[in-house]
Amino acid sequence: MMTKRLYILIVGLAMNVVAFAQSSLLPYKNPVLSVDERVKDLLSRMTLEEKVGQLLCPLGWEMYEIKDDEVHPSEKFKRLMKEKNAGMLWATYRADPWTKKTLENGLNPELAAKAGNALQKYVIENTRLGIPLFLAEEAPHGHMAIGTTVFPTGIGMAATWSPVLIEEVGNVIAKEIRSQGAHISYGPVLDLSRDPRWSRVEETFGEDPVLSGRLGAAMVIGLGSGDLSREYATIATLKHFLAYAVPEGGQNGNYASVGTRDLHENFLPPFQEAIDAGALSVMTSYNSIDGIPCTANYYLLTQLLRNEWRFRGFVVSDLYSIEGVHESHFVAPTIEEAAMQVVSAGVDIDLGGNAFMNLTHAVQSGKISEAVIDTAVCRVLRMKFEMGLFEHPYVNPKSATKVVRSEEHIRLAHKVAQSSIVLLKNKNSILPLNKKIKKYLDEIAKTEKKIADLQQYLRGVQAALKQEEDNEMIRCIRGMKMENGQLYDLLDGIQNGTIKFQVSRESAPLYSQKKIRRNIRMVKWKKMNKKMAGLLLGVMMLFTASTTAFAYVDESAEASKVETIQTEQSTDKEEK
Repeated sequence: MMTKRLYILIVGLAMNVVAFAQSSLLPYKNPVLSVDERVKDLLSRMTLEEKVGQLLCPLGWEMYEIKDDEVHPSEKFKRLMKEKNAGMLWATYRADPWTKKTLENGLNPELAAKAGNALQKYVIENTRLGIPLFLAEEAPHGHMAIGTTVFPTGIGMAATWSPVLIEEVGNVIAKEIRSQGAHISYGPVLDLSRDPRWSRVEETFGEDPVLSGRLGAAMVIGLGSGDLSREYATIATLKHFLAYAVPEGGQNGNYASVGTRDLHENFLPPFQEAIDAGALSVMTSYNSIDGIPCTANYYLLTQLLRNEWRFRGFVVSDLYSIEGVHESHFVAPTIEEAAMQVVSAGVDIDLGGNAFMNLTHAVQSGKISEAVIDTAVCRVLRMKFEMGLFEHPYVNPKSATKVVRSEEHIRLAHKVAQSSIVLLKNKNSILPLNKKIKKYLDEIAKTEKKIADLQQYLRGVQAALKQEEDNEMIRCIRGMKMENGQLYDLLDGIQNGTIKFQVSRESAPLYSQKKIRRNIRMVKWKKMNKKMAGLLLGVMMLFTASTTAFAYVDESAEASKVETIQTEQSTDKEEK
């Protein structure tokens, strides 16, 4: 009996401690309260500058520094938070020529998770209100980052005609993004591509609104259906709103000549279907429709999207598209005016630019009401509370290495790639194919076999070079340029043993000084050392892409019945 009473006493005491702790929390930090109550409390505590900061989404790949196996916030990130109070970042984990992030200086999955944790920790501990960051990542056909699973592009996934497969793809993308500490996935792309001149056709699901809608909805369901309480749910961002893929002249960002009926029958339904499936973010497009930039189109972004479709998420501009309202469309005399037009039309997030920084001055000077800013901020904060970032801002970096690009994910990517292959049967010659098509296919097959043979030669080259690298009789001739036709003639000659390179006695040795002129003799002969023929062929194919031929030559061989063609070239740079 005493034991039972003691147990009840301990439980009651624990409950009182928890209740006291919760009561001492600021309301917006109290998970017991509703999302509405927490948003209202937090908004009431924010300055105008802090509110505007939540609407900014700067480029993220310069916001971290890698030291050994740890990741730390960069000085640029610290200045950003001090000066702008940014509420989210885009493409923090991205690696490509634009970002200048590579395998050497970029983030693998474990480091990406550490980077996300480090940025969150800094924001939570070093800003006045400790509002966690949103990290948005590009992910139309897999998370665009190092070491992730890559699926076929949109047009390839569309060729599967399988919503079931695409839902699985969405599930993988969501798992890989969330396990690395990011929250927002940019994709799917629901543009209807009806002009082959447009430069981004491969990103889309094609030209058909029904297929695009079905696959877009399937992707959103895989990404979490908008239920942000789920461990691996992301905020799916639909791209690009609207009629982006049919620009005049096929030029990216040009105006779209689309009628109202065409918009409602074809271009809008895929977006509506994906929003009904749970998409919580929409990205505007660069183009204009009927003279109104889509980034500043009140009818599309407020009247249709929110009032008619009951969309409850947030709208993000495309990269620098707010500046484009002033600089490209010329419908706003200043960047500040462009920012006011856009936020009033229904855009909540400024991606990559600084246009929304002008909203602080616009409010202070009475040009726009602070209530407009509050509306946009509430949409962002609501998503952060629903996702549980205030309670669980961090991820486990070790789990990222197990989840990202797992064997299961790789198998799915392979399955989707296989399913995207479409074979056409030309029954009753319905397709206008040339009768000589078999001849062309045979030529392709021969070419493929030749490529395979050359790859085998290359492997032999690597082994031969290892054996011969210390032999003084092997010399390198650099700088010879030739047309592709000549190159293939030369390769044929080397392969059948009728052509050999020989270095003239007066030519310079390997690693000579710059701008030395060389005499190269192309020599034909009857017999040739097969090993050296393979060696020459392999090394030359290794550098075919730059059409620069390298030849490794055995000078001790004797040539007979020679025809010589002399070529002179100079080089400005030593090759390694």
